[in-house]
Amino acid sequence: MTAPDPGYLKAADAAGLLHTLDGHRYVAGAHTDPVTGAHQTLIEYADRALIEDPRLLARLRGTDSSPATAMVLRTPADLELPEPWRRQMTYVQLTTVAESAEDEAVDEAVRESDAVGDGLVREWLVRAFQTAGAQTGAPVSREAAALEAAESVLDRPDRVSLLYVLEGKPIGHATLLTDTADEVTGQACSELVDVLVEPGPAQRAALAALTAAAAHRAHAAGLPLVGHVVHAVEDAERDHATHVLNSLGRRGWVPTHCFWRADS
Repeated sequence: MTAPDPGYLKAADAAGLLHTLDGHRYVAGAHTDPVTGAHQTLIEYADRALIEDPRLLARLRGTDSSPATAMVLRTPADLELPEPWRRQMTYVQLTTVAESAEDEAVDEAVRESDAVGDGLVREWLVRAFQTAGAQTGAPVSREAAALEAAESVLDRPDRVSLLYVLEGKPIGHATLLTDTADEVTGQACSELVDVLVEPGPAQRAALAALTAAAAHRAHAAGLPLVGHVVHAVEDAERDHATHVLNSLGRRGWVPTHCFWRADS
């Protein structure tokens, strides 16, 4: 795993969130998921030697007095944790941004969203947040958190939404944040928050075109393009994320880190 930014550890220490166990560091504190409202204990960083040490989870369970219902732990992408941990989200980075941006022209059907298009983008983002909440076992109501989360993305000054327009009608979008950074490593990046195309004959081509256009944006800014895959909590649906990650891997996306969940 990429080493944590020294500034991140310094800030965590100042906030009382940096701890040690047998000389190994970890950063942990109470966290409320902004979309689902779930109370969690977030272990945003842990030295690798601690990640698979059951004493870390035991310590957090024994000392946590918050109303947390789960522990959420960030790990390198190459680790496979035992029960009770369950993978919740995998972050990926497109390693072929430069090649995609230089070798592929942006599809003329891809256009930057306007005020009218943003209405559709809002609906698609709400759907994405609701779906992610349901998959991770924390359903999100449309009227409350999902809409609020969508608005928070739309209001970001660095937000760019791209539409795929077919026969005069947008059928999908890619929404990215063009000026963000990894909280732990400090690496600047463009984050693909959501890409969605309505089912139909053009779906595959539209998804490819939107992703390529997002890669162009990131490359033009000199930044890597990152995204994420949600892992469903239900066993019957968990294979889907694996299939998605395998497909992304064939197209140049590489996992960078994961978040795992264990009930408190």
